[in-house]
Amino acid sequence: WRNIRSLAAALESIGWWSGEPASAIFPLVVGGNEDAVALARALEERGFFVQAIRPPTVPDGTARLRLTVSSEFPADFAERFAAALEGSAAELGLAPCPPGA
Repeated sequence: WRNIRSLAAALESIGWWSGEPASAIFPLVVGGNEDAVALARALEERGFFVQAIRPPTVPDGTARLRLTVSSEFPADFAERFAAALEGSAAELGLAPCPPGA
């Protein structure tokens, strides 16, 4: 849970998360299918494997990245991932869409 809370705080600080996480799975809503795939690829280029989940698995317009946190992740994972997400999203012109927004 320490890593889960750390990631939630790091994502919240850049506008990609809001509130308490319910599990180790973080669904980061991106919106369009192409945007979700592009963001997943950009993160992979920065060393993070994150799956893009698209319709029909999720409703149209709510494509997302699915990030699963592990207790084995290093202590600096949350900050490094948040920086990679923020930079990748900015390069692609994507704005955060935190849960509940």
